[in-house]
Order: sequence, then structure tokens, then C-alpha cells
Amino acid sequence: MRIIISLWFCAMLVITTMTEAHPMSDSQRCICIKGVIPFIRPRNILDYQVYPATPSCDRVEIVVLLHKPRRTVCLDPDSSIGQRLRFAKLN
Repeated sequence: MRIIISLWFCAMLVITTMTEAHPMSDSQRCICIKGVIPFIRPRNILDYQVYPATPSCDRVEIVVLLHKPRRTVCLDPDSSIGQRLRFAKLN
């Protein structure tokens, strides 16, 4: 009986080490789900936040608070102003 339990335990150990971890769901939890805008005039930027890629969202996101109208929008991180904002946040 002990041999059967030992073999079962070894088999379960081998099976669990061979399986890969998968996310619980395929949905992304990104902030910018409605899309991004390619350009914002720098003088219209009141504040901004750069969110790096994470396991729950595989892209870099830049959320900008505008002066007028006072609202938040998502900026394209690959645009020229987006790259400048990303670089400025690093320094």
C-alpha cells in the first residue's frame, strides 16, 4: 500500500512540474481601453502619469490630464510627445 501511495505521489509531482502556469482569464486590465490619441499640445497638459507594461496589461500607457477641457485622455506612447513624456518621467 505504501508503494502505491509513493508512486501516486511521485506521479503527481512529475505532472505538476511539467504543467505551465496560465492566467485565470485572457482579458487585459489596461487603463486605455478606448484607444489613444497621437498628439497633444504640451501647453494643454496639466499633469500626466506613465504606467509601464505589467502582467495584466502588456503595453505602456500614458494618461494625461488636460487643462481645457479638464478631462483625462490616453496618449500614444510611441508618438513624439509620448516618448518625451516617458523619458522625462525616468529622469
